[in-house]
Amino acid sequence: MEECTICFEPMKKTEPLVKCALCFNYVHTKCYKKWIKKSNVSKPISNHTCLYCQRQGGLTKINISLWDKCKKCFC
Repeated sequence: MEECTICFEPMKKTEPLVKCALCFNYVHTKCYKKWIKKSNVSKPISNHTCLYCQRQGGLTKINISLWDKCKKCFC
């Protein structure tokens, strides 16, 4: 996996992450929550702006390990 854009630490497959459905990039959920808190953003995560592509409306919280299990079933 890549490293988190916020903390620059590697992202592990077992950690909860935030994914942008528009550009398919990830960050740690805990880092994203801290970043949002410092930014004083109060809208739902689905309306937040992606740190990578700067577009709104594509962010979702996921757990990579669960996603990988589902992907194996359908791919």
